[in-house]
Amino acid sequence: MNSIRQRLQKKGIQIFEHPRLVLKGTHFAVWKKDGQYIKTYDIEPTLEATYPDEDTVWRWMKQHLAGLPLRGIGLAGLELIQRRMKREAPDA
Repeated sequence: MNSIRQRLQKKGIQIFEHPRLVLKGTHFAVWKKDGQYIKTYDIEPTLEATYPDEDTVWRWMKQHLAGLPLRGIGLAGLELIQRRMKREAPDA
């Protein structure tokens, strides 16, 4: 996981040392709790949290790593990246 962390830091992505944080976008955060993902909104607290599946969270993660605004990734996000990279490219 250290190589993933180093590659992300070289891209200027902040790593948050929070065990449940997956992804912190401009106005939202994705958390992992009890095996499921929760998306919360910073600027509009009246919006209800949503519960996306892992494939959706992974798609968001790839979009943000490819250039959408991103405030950082937490430890649960690093675990997701590592798990999905092994699944998509097991020989890498």
